[in-house]
Amino acid sequence: MVIEIKGKRLRVRVARAIKGAKYRTDDVGTKGHSERIAMYNPRTRRWKTQSWTFPVEDIRQNRKKTVDILRKLSAVTEARKLAGVV
Repeated sequence: MVIEIKGKRLRVRVARAIKGAKYRTDDVGTKGHSERIAMYNPRTRRWKTQSWTFPVEDIRQNRKKTVDILRKLSAVTEARKLAGVV
């Protein structure tokens, strides 16, 4: 899991980029806040979560909730690595 800040958004990458993949974003919850970036793997013909983005302003307003979300994403990512999915 890679965490980076770009502009006014925090991005949490949970999967590596795939060459030739198509990407799309989906709003999660309130429009314009948290987003899921999904990638389509042409080899497996499936959509997969590549990363999550959160507005920095939302993080400043509710740090405890953000830390909880990041811990859950980290746990899911680690479980998927152990299962050989990532």
